[in-house]
Amino acid sequence: MDLTTLEQTRALKDGRIDISFGRLRYDDDAITRRVIREEKLAVVIPRGHALSRRKGALKLKHTAGLPLILYPNAPRPSYADQVLSFYRDRGMEPNVAFEVRQPWTALGLVAAGVGIALVPSSVRQLGRGDVEYLNLDEPEISSPIVMSYRTNDGSTLLAHILNLIDEFDDWTEAKIAEFS
Repeated sequence: MDLTTLEQTRALKDGRIDISFGRLRYDDDAITRRVIREEKLAVVIPRGHALSRRKGALKLKHTAGLPLILYPNAPRPSYADQVLSFYRDRGMEPNVAFEVRQPWTALGLVAAGVGIALVPSSVRQLGRGDVEYLNLDEPEISSPIVMSYRTNDGSTLLAHILNLIDEFDDWTEAKIAEFS
C-alpha cells in the first residue's frame, strides 16, 4: 500500500496495517515510532545543469533561489515540510516552483528542466537516467526512516521484524568496521 505517514498512522490505528515506514517524527501515544536509519540527501538536477559543474562540496545554500520541486503536496505535514525546514532553519526562503504528490512526478519535472528537488539518497533507485543526483554535503541534514507500529502490539510478527532490524543494525555496524 502506498500511503503517506499520516495515512499510515490512521491505517495502523484502524488495524488495516501492522507496520509502516515513513519519514515523519511526531508523538502519538497509540503509535510507537523507531528511527531505523538517518538517510543522507541528494540534490536532483536536470542533466547538464550548472550545479553539476560546480567545484567543491555542495551545500544547501548553493541551491537557494533555484526553482524547487517539493513532494508530497498533501497531506501535511510531510517530507515536503522537512525540506522547507532545512532552508528556513538556515535563514533561507526556498523558491518553491511546484508541489506534487509523488517523488517520480518531481523527478519528471526535474528532467523537464522545471527545477531541482532535494531527495533522500535512496530515490536514486528509481532509475531515472535523465537526471543527475548530487550528494548534499550537509552532515546535519538527513531524513529519518521511521518504523511505526501500534504501541500495544505484542504480536510474534512484530517481534520477529524488530529482531531482524536489530540484527541488520549489528551486521551493518560490523561490516562498516570491517571495511574502515
